[in-house]
Amino acid sequence: MQCAVAVSCLVAACATNTASHTAPAPIASTIPPSGDSARVVGMQAPLELDATNLVTMFASRDAIGERLKSVAWFDSITAGGRPLRRDSLQLIANFRIGASAVGADSAHILVSYQVVGTLDQVRDSLSRATTRYTSAPGNQIGEFVLAHTNAGWRVVRAPRTMRVFASTFLNDPTLPQLPDTIRARVARASGMPL
Repeated sequence: MQCAVAVSCLVAACATNTASHTAPAPIASTIPPSGDSARVVGMQAPLELDATNLVTMFASRDAIGERLKSVAWFDSITAGGRPLRRDSLQLIANFRIGASAVGADSAHILVSYQVVGTLDQVRDSLSRATTRYTSAPGNQIGEFVLAHTNAGWRVVRAPRTMRVFASTFLNDPTLPQLPDTIRARVARASGMPL
């Protein structure tokens, strides 16, 4: 019961937080040429982070598409939890770290995402995998639950759905390429030129 009350209070407070994050300018300046995601410029090792900064790093790395490339870093900061979804992702315009309740050994942190749309892997009538884009603008709240362990803060529960900046998905050549018709719809929905 306490958790439900705390979460509803966090949801109410989430809209008042001002720390928002938008897509980085050029992707190449964010990820080193080696592709080694453990050495992303300006991002510390997980053991050095407090709970809020760990969630900020998780959301930031997710937003630049790292969960699509490799889950090694994400696996290194999680303890148990549900497996990530690989058949669906949300394209976002930005995210904001919302309210948090951080104790000595646990934390609940909310992240507000401005969603542009959803990409889903579906099967056509011949059982071929194809990508479907659904425009679904709006705000969504993701809840992160963390525990403080001997190894530092670890994510116990995180949103399973990947959330990637629409601009990153359209412009990063290392991410899966969308068909031209879907690229045009995503660009139009996110207000980006192609």
